[in-house]
Amino acid sequence: LIAIEDRELRQFALEIHALWKKLCHIVKPEVKNNPKRYSILYLPHEFMIAGGRYREFHYWDTYWIIKGLLASGMHDTAKHMLQNFKYLIEKYGYIPNGGRTYMLQRTQPPFFIPMVYEYHTVTADDEFLLSVMSTMEAVNFKEYLNYHLIIILHLIIVIYCLNFLMN
Repeated sequence: LIAIEDRELRQFALEIHALWKKLCHIVKPEVKNNPKRYSILYLPHEFMIAGGRYREFHYWDTYWIIKGLLASGMHDTAKHMLQNFKYLIEKYGYIPNGGRTYMLQRTQPPFFIPMVYEYHTVTADDEFLLSVMSTMEAVNFKEYLNYHLIIILHLIIVIYCLNFLMN
């Protein structure tokens, strides 16, 4: 941010960067010990919310948040958010739509691997990549498709079709 020469633009960038502190949340340890007492899902690390009225993560939004964290040089926070998703995949078999128990019945298009890709592209953290490799392999895309297909006259139409251009 210091490299921005225009004083007004630099000030604007610093104000945006300061927003991360307001968007950062940590789940209390009591949630892990007494999950039935809370609607929020336990996460082992801090996470960012998209803002507004939400107090929990939302899966799809996190892709864009991670891109912002990486652009802000907040690599550890981005890594912690990915570790949270690894935790959720290992616990539930997928990443829920959001961080509440009532969101456990649905998910969103699979963004975990693209998130890891974005993180690794910026950090070249091979050790982390190896630590999540088996989790990425465990994400069962066929199971995801079973919940997101419509069968019409023996035709299968994929509702969500993602095409990530990877180098």
